[in-house]
Amino acid sequence: MIQNNNKYEPKKNWTKLFNKVNEISYPAEGVIRIFKGKFPKLKLKFKKNQKILDLGFGDGRHILFLKNLGLNVFGTEISSDIVDKAKKNFKSLSKNFNIGTSDKINFKSNYFDILLSWNSCYYMNPNDPFNFKKHVKEMNRVLKKNGLLILSIPKKSSFIYKNSKKIKNGYRVIKDDYFKVRDGQIMRCFGNKLEIEKSFKKNFRNFIHSSIDINWFGLDYHWHILIAKKK
Repeated sequence: MIQNNNKYEPKKNWTKLFNKVNEISYPAEGVIRIFKGKFPKLKLKFKKNQKILDLGFGDGRHILFLKNLGLNVFGTEISSDIVDKAKKNFKSLSKNFNIGTSDKINFKSNYFDILLSWNSCYYMNPNDPFNFKKHVKEMNRVLKKNGLLILSIPKKSSFIYKNSKKIKNGYRVIKDDYFKVRDGQIMRCFGNKLEIEKSFKKNFRNFIHSSIDINWFGLDYHWHILIAKKK
């Protein structure tokens, strides 16, 4: 049984958080490296005006970066307040933002060349908390054939899961969140990179794995990175 889960309201929590944000953060280092770096096991080429979806764009930290790369940037967030704020901050792209979640992406099928889900796809809908397959199907649905999927997902050792409670195999409810916004959130928690790949292999291929393992002054930023192509 899931205790107190009905009290958790992700839309309310995240809207409250982002309403307080007055400054847009810098892009995540991992995103910069993926799109701008050159590595032995990663050689990606991007074409001008390719459509990219930033799934769960937050404060919009990646939007201007991706736009400056020549990409046609679209985005989804959980509430109208967050989306409206992005429309004001990025007026030239205002028509490209929709309310949406990982299990309900409000864009048409086979639309995007690239989908970026940086720290977002594993947040489960409280009304359907154990259906990560639906998230995978939605990401697959909106990507074109051979479209590129770029994900970051926390490892079990990440600070996010500290004191969390296992409620079903592969799922945890967050407790004692350091940032006081996730308590009660159910997340899809993966044991290792092969378990992630298993969840995606029906719809995706050509998997490339990497990871982030940094302790930032007492917080373990431990993340799986996955890049794959839609079949």
